[in-house]
Amino acid sequence: MMLYNFSMRVAIVHDALVEFGGAERVLQAFIKLYKEADIFTLFADKDIVEKHFSSLSRNKIHTLGTLCSTIGKHTTIFQYVSPLLWSFFDFSSYDLVISSASYLMSGLVSISRGIHVIYIHSPPKNLVGLLAETSLQKVIPLTPFINWLYKRNIQKAMTICVNSEFMKRIIDKEYAVNSTVVYPPVHIPPYMRESGKRDIYLFVSRLDREKYIELAIKACNYLRVPLVIIGKTNENRYEKFLRLLSGPTIYFAGYVPDNELSGYYFRAKAVIFTAKKEDFGIVPVEAMAHGTPVIAYYGGGVRETIIDGITGTFFYKHSVASLIEAIDIHNRRKFAASVLYKQAKKFSEYVFRKKFVRIIASF
Repeated sequence: MMLYNFSMRVAIVHDALVEFGGAERVLQAFIKLYKEADIFTLFADKDIVEKHFSSLSRNKIHTLGTLCSTIGKHTTIFQYVSPLLWSFFDFSSYDLVISSASYLMSGLVSISRGIHVIYIHSPPKNLVGLLAETSLQKVIPLTPFINWLYKRNIQKAMTICVNSEFMKRIIDKEYAVNSTVVYPPVHIPPYMRESGKRDIYLFVSRLDREKYIELAIKACNYLRVPLVIIGKTNENRYEKFLRLLSGPTIYFAGYVPDNELSGYYFRAKAVIFTAKKEDFGIVPVEAMAHGTPVIAYYGGGVRETIIDGITGTFFYKHSVASLIEAIDIHNRRKFAASVLYKQAKKFSEYVFRKKFVRIIASF
């Protein structure tokens, strides 16, 4: 057994810093754990780095920025060429390489020595059938080849970590590898405080189509109850669609920093969560950490974090009618903030760090 030595050279590889979501919160936790690590990413948006990774010195972040910015963000082209792009980085001087992998497959980096741990937030969903194929995929059918490359590389990794039992089942089935569940770190307030008047419903998410925000809007339109939507989008057409759909009780708050987000959580009767197959779902746990119950679709990782009737209410058909019924059931239930807080603490950053360090120490 090789215990972790803090003099080891560590590299943390992250797909791209073009938005801030659950994967980037995990990256923040890795950086806290390995403060001297070098960060490698295909592209880093200046605003994202300044806003969320300001503690990193410029020489700690290594990118292919000029090259990747010409390809663009969030495109299948970027995804298709990413196996080639990762080969431009050299990790031969590092003792530990941690890949934080999702749609751009940072697990494809080549490691000639040392320990390689891949933390998979999700496989590329459009390549494994979790999302529909893009137009480019239909025209240029490279999916089988890229999947073969991806499978070959993760099967060579010493350890595969995943963010939920839900994701473990997908990875084990698709790639025939054993993986270890390490739940993402969620910021938990140091103590449970009393909340004020709970007078809104809350939706916290990037405004992506796969989050199905229209279900929450339609339900709250019908019930004529206030819904605050917090989050930004990379798809302006979708946000425009949501705004056109919204009635007078729907309010778009845009991006809200963490210190202000707490106030919204404390005001909410419930957080509504409508994604079908969320990998883990940090927002529901954040809500519970503030004593706020969750109304969520029964799918994906939330089945591991929410206890129906205790910390939230599930709806079982992915429809507006089913959500409206769940809101009605939810409003007739009583929830104890202390119980919600206790459940959230199971997914704290302390628990994440403890489990991950134990994995590294096992080599």
